[in-house]
Amino acid sequence: MFDKNILFWFILDTTKLSQNINIKKLTIVNIMIASDMNNEKYKLVSHLRKTIIEVMKEIYDPEIPINVYDLGLVYDMKILPEKKEIRLCVTMTSPMCPLAGYILDNFSEKIKEKLSENNHKDYTVNLDLVFEPLWNPNMMNPEVREEFGL
Repeated sequence: MFDKNILFWFILDTTKLSQNINIKKLTIVNIMIASDMNNEKYKLVSHLRKTIIEVMKEIYDPEIPINVYDLGLVYDMKILPEKKEIRLCVTMTSPMCPLAGYILDNFSEKIKEKLSENNHKDYTVNLDLVFEPLWNPNMMNPEVREEFGL
């Protein structure tokens, strides 16, 4: 059914519409053609992705005691090793967030710091702040949402 040369990275999110209905929503985060990528490049991209996710789990919204990864504030992650670039499409819980600049600066600094520690200081980090779609609690990690009774 699927070509074995295509690697899909995805996040499976369960959104509850009512007590009895669950809809599975599949969001493709990154698609890579394995035949275009040698094993070393694949390992590098996988390592960088894991490192960036670890960093995202250490960055908290100052007004909410939940990290930005579990909040669902990162809509897209692109790792471009040939350009030595990481692109993240992020949002805030509100377009009127007074701390957006602080959060974005913190995001960028911590990712660059972690990349330097892992001998990838030559990578650039580009953050795009977007508000479409608007963030809502259904974008949170389902376990965290449940923990907060949402």
